[in-house]
Amino acid sequence: MRIKTILTLSIASLTVACRSSDESLKKAESVISTERMIKYIKELGSDEYQGRKPFSEGEVKTISYIAQQYKEIGLDPINKESYFQDVPLVEISLTPPQFLSLKSPYKIRKLTYGEDFVTFSRRIQDEIVLTESDLVFAGYGIVAPEYDWNDYKNLNVKGKTVVVLVNDPGFGSTDKSFFKGNEMTYYGRWTYKYEEAARQGAKGILIIHQNKPAGYPWSVVLNSASVPKLYQQAKDNYQSRCLVEGWLTLNAAKQLFADADKNPDTEIQAAKQKEFAGYDLNTKLSIVFKNSAHFDNTHNVLGIIKGTDLSDEYIFYSAHWDHLGIGPKINGDSIYNGAVDNGTSLAWMFEIARAFKAMPHQPRRSIVFLAPSAEESGLNGSGFYVDNRIWKI
Repeated sequence: MRIKTILTLSIASLTVACRSSDESLKKAESVISTERMIKYIKELGSDEYQGRKPFSEGEVKTISYIAQQYKEIGLDPINKESYFQDVPLVEISLTPPQFLSLKSPYKIRKLTYGEDFVTFSRRIQDEIVLTESDLVFAGYGIVAPEYDWNDYKNLNVKGKTVVVLVNDPGFGSTDKSFFKGNEMTYYGRWTYKYEEAARQGAKGILIIHQNKPAGYPWSVVLNSASVPKLYQQAKDNYQSRCLVEGWLTLNAAKQLFADADKNPDTEIQAAKQKEFAGYDLNTKLSIVFKNSAHFDNTHNVLGIIKGTDLSDEYIFYSAHWDHLGIGPKINGDSIYNGAVDNGTSLAWMFEIARAFKAMPHQPRRSIVFLAPSAEESGLNGSGFYVDNRIWKI
C-alpha cells in the first residue's frame, strides 16, 4: 500500500504539471498494482537473466522483456518498429595484478589485490605499466568554483598518482549550503574524481574507500572491479584518461599515511577544511597489469506517450536495466541478480507508464520512459542518450 501511495504522489505531481483532472488521477491510481511490481522484480531478478550484463544472453532476454512490457502497456516505440537505441561501447577486461608496490624512504610495502586495493584502466592497450609514480594526497580531489573549493590549487600532479577521499567535504554536515551537506553532489562521485584527476594531468588515481561516505561496503567495489567494465567508445581510445584508476581500502590508506609520517584520522578531517592544501606523500607506486578490449553494441530501451498541444516538450522517467552479470562466487552463487538494483525501479517505471496510459485524457507533454544500459560501469547508456537524443528540444 505504501508503494502504491508513493507512485500515486509521483504521478500526481506530473498530472498537475500536465493539467490533468482529478478524474484522470483517480483512474491512474486505480490501475497501479503492487502484485504486478513484485512479479516484474522476481522475473528480472531471476537466474534466467544471468545478472543482466550488457553484451550477454542476459541482455537479449532483458531488453526483449522490457520491450514486451512497453508494448503491452501501449507505449509507442522510438520509430515505427523498435524500442531500441543502439549504444556502441567497448568492454575492457583485465588480468588483475597480484600486488601493488608502495616504496617509501623507510620500506617497500606490497598491497594485495582485492584485500587492499583494486585497479583498472580505460586505456585500450594490452599492458598497463606504472613505475615509481609519485603519490600525492589531494583531499577530495574536487575543483568546485561555486563552493570556492579547489583541492588541486598550487598542487602539481602531472605525471603523478593522486590519492583522494570518497564523497565530498559536506558529508556529515548539517549545512545544506556546504556541498549540500549529507546529500552527495556530483563532485562526490567516483566518476567525477577520475575525470578531474585526468584533467589535472595525473597519471593515476586511487580513491580511499569508507563505507558510510561511499554508501556501500568494500565488497561492492571489489565485485564491480572483478567483472569486465563497459565504456563509451572514444576516438582517442581513452589515452586522455589516467593510466590507472582504482580504489584503496581505508586500512591500506592508513598504512600509506603512517609510512609518510602522517596521522590518517587527522588528515582525513583536515581535508574537510577549505584551507586544506594537498601534499606529496613521499611514496612511489608501481603496478603492472594486462588489458583486453571488445567492441560491440548494447541497447537503451525507450517508449513514449505522445503529448497533445505541448508534445514537443518531454518529461522523462528513467531506470537502468543492467546489473553486474556473472562474477566471482559469493556463498556458492556467481549470478549477481540485481533484484533491488535495479529491478525495483524498472517495476516502478512500468507501473507509472501503465497509470499514464490509463488516464482518460492524454497528457499535454510527451512522457518518455527510458531504460538505459551500462549504468553500473558509469552511466554509459544515459550518457550516450544525452549526446545522441532521439527527441530534440
